[in-house]
Formats: sequence, C-alpha cells, structure tokens
Amino acid sequence: SSGIPRVSAKRAKKDAEYSKLRQRYLTENPLCMVNVNGCANSATDIHHTYAGSNRDAFYLVQSTWLAVCRNCHDWIHAHPTEARTMNWLK
Repeated sequence: SSGIPRVSAKRAKKDAEYSKLRQRYLTENPLCMVNVNGCANSATDIHHTYAGSNRDAFYLVQSTWLAVCRNCHDWIHAHPTEARTMNWLK
C-alpha cells in the first residue's frame, strides 16, 4: 500500500468521537424512535436527519439523530418524501 491514510487525522478523530457518542446514544435510547410497519423495536442504528451536504456539519450533533432499527432506517431512506413530513429527514 502507498502509506497514504484513507481518512485525514481530523476525520479519524471525528469518527472516534462519533463511535463513542453513538454507543452511549444507543444505550440511552434503546428503542426505535420511528416505528413504521415492520419495526423491530430495538434501536441498532443512528439515523442522521440532516443528509447530503449538511450531514458533515451535524455529524456529531445528537439533537439531529434518531435511534432506529434497521427496518425503519431502510424505510426512511426508501421514502424520503414521507420521512420529511415526519421530520425524520431535513
């Protein structure tokens, strides 16, 4: 390999911080906050309500996160129009 890091040191630091915050957030919010059809009830994912170009700015901002199960996370991304009306996507 070329020895060039895949992510910048700044990014690696942000990702390490995110990993810690994510674990705590899911511990404190164990249940899915979305509950659409097929909900598994147990939150395993963090959904970032600010997607696209805004995602990075809000990456560590927990007030913009939702604790979700994989089913509901997939549903949000498959139904962006409905998700926006529910404030699950900004």
